[in-house]
Amino acid sequence: MRKKPSFKELLFLDYYMLGPLSSGVLLIVIGIYFLVFESNQFGLIGFSSIGILVMSLCFWRLIILNKLFDIGIEIKGKITSVSPIRRSYRITMEYRCENKDLKAVWIAVKNQKIRDLRNLNEVTLLVNPNKLKQVVILEVFEPLN
Repeated sequence: MRKKPSFKELLFLDYYMLGPLSSGVLLIVIGIYFLVFESNQFGLIGFSSIGILVMSLCFWRLIILNKLFDIGIEIKGKITSVSPIRRSYRITMEYRCENKDLKAVWIAVKNQKIRDLRNLNEVTLLVNPNKLKQVVILEVFEPLN
C-alpha cells in the first residue's frame, strides 16, 4: 500500500490544484472588497460565486489525485522534456502501458524536486488504469532522504 500525500503536498506540487485555489481565494477577496468599500452586494455575490466555482476545480483535482493514489499502477517511464512556464514546469513523459506507447503532460509547481527531474533518465510514474493519460511522477511525492 503506497502512502497518500497530504493535501499540502498535493497543493504545492500539482499546479492544477494550486492555480484554482489561489485564484478562487483572490476572487472572493475582490468580492469582499466590493462589499466593504464600494457597498456593492452584487460584486460580492458575483465574484464570490465565481471564486467558489473556480475553487471547486481544486477539490475535483484532489479527488482525481486521491483516486490515482488508490488505484494507480506504477510504470517506468522516461521524461522527454521539462519546460519552465511562469511559476510552473511542463513535464512531458513517455511510457508504455498495455502494449501502447503513450505520451502525457503534467503541469507541476516550480520547486527543487521538479528541477531535479531534468537529471533523471527513468522515473516511476503512477498511471490510472482506466484513463491512461492521467499520470503523475511518483518520485516527486516521496520524501527527500
